[in-house]
Amino acid sequence: MTKKVSVIGLFTAMALLLSCIENLLPFRTGIPGIKLGIANLIIVIAFYFLPFGEVLSISLLRVFFLSIFSGSPFTAVFSLTGATASFLAMYISYRRNSFSPAGISIIGGVTHNLAQLLISALLLNTPAFLWYSPVLLLSGTVTGLINGLIATKIIHTVKGMKW
Repeated sequence: MTKKVSVIGLFTAMALLLSCIENLLPFRTGIPGIKLGIANLIIVIAFYFLPFGEVLSISLLRVFFLSIFSGSPFTAVFSLTGATASFLAMYISYRRNSFSPAGISIIGGVTHNLAQLLISALLLNTPAFLWYSPVLLLSGTVTGLINGLIATKIIHTVKGMKW
């Protein structure tokens, strides 16, 4: 039990750290909603080493703590929606064994963006946000691919280590 809590804590801390680093990076596209999503690396990697419940805990804890840090309940709704949809899509993709870590990451990035777009349209009661979906599909694909390639390298490196 202690090992499980420690591993969840370590992965959650890494995801939070990557989120904080991402917020400090000067990456600005001028287009709202486009982020690098580097904390997603941890979730993709975790699928290959941890059981479902532990990966879900890491994903939810990351959103919970980031919501506390940001202090915005409105942001929490968007983050939770995106993270939950992304997690489920990535988990299903992972379980099917027909996607690489890069493919799983792309699916996660695209799903995260589309879920946040849908919640925006629902909460603000306007479908006008949906015109923005091609931009978010493209950004989710590009950032998902980059993160997925990095995750692939990390997964192969860790699996090849002698403990």
